[in-house]
Amino acid sequence: MTNREIGRKIDNALKHIPLKELEELPKTRYGLSQWHSYEHFIWKTGEQIRKMLLNNKNIKLSDKQIEKIIEIINNPLAKRGRQTFAWLLGKRKYAGLAPRIIDQIYDDDVSLHIFDTIYKMRALGYEKEILDFQERFKPLAAERKKIKRYLDGFK
Repeated sequence: MTNREIGRKIDNALKHIPLKELEELPKTRYGLSQWHSYEHFIWKTGEQIRKMLLNNKNIKLSDKQIEKIIEIINNPLAKRGRQTFAWLLGKRKYAGLAPRIIDQIYDDDVSLHIFDTIYKMRALGYEKEILDFQERFKPLAAERKKIKRYLDGFK
């Protein structure tokens, strides 16, 4: 796998984002929202890239690729497909990018993934956003521990 292949995958994911909001699909019998096919495609593409990066430590994302990843993360039309793209930035070296994605913590489609990414970045200074996230989602035990650790400055 090469950096060029990752670039093609990112471009392909961008092309699958609709230009306008599509109607919500009917709920499942469990009351959950169904995903549009483009959401599945975008999510799967982000996961493929994540695995490529994990399996080949020599591949580094270019600045242009990072910009496109941020474009995907910040585009609400990509809905839940953005989740895996958020995870691509979950490293300390990307902590400087936190201000560019933190507002997505208020989007239910990706809020948990944004929290997880900010946490992995060790990007401090977003206590208000993290507290808002905690209040809205009443997270499970694992996330509550992460939230406490974040609010304590990772001490």
